[in-house]
Amino acid sequence: MSLFARDGFDAILAKMAGVSFVDQWEARVAKVGDKVFCLLSDAAPHRLTLKSGESSFDILTSIEGVEQAPYFAKRQWVSVTDGASIGED
Repeated sequence: MSLFARDGFDAILAKMAGVSFVDQWEARVAKVGDKVFCLLSDAAPHRLTLKSGESSFDILTSIEGVEQAPYFAKRQWVSVTDGASIGED
């Protein structure tokens, strides 16, 4: 089951307490309450966009396939492409 497929994204994240899903911004959006914490783009190549801690941002964006998320102004959001040099775990 892959986070980069809609059914895998839903199944994996639904295991977390309080998570709900909505389709918006041409993406599948995972929220806790009204707060977004992860998105899966509808368009190929699929990208995961997720919030990271400030101290993790520089480490994560140094990995191939991980970059600052477009359209998110704060440095705490990263975008991960399918096939990035980081495991799904």
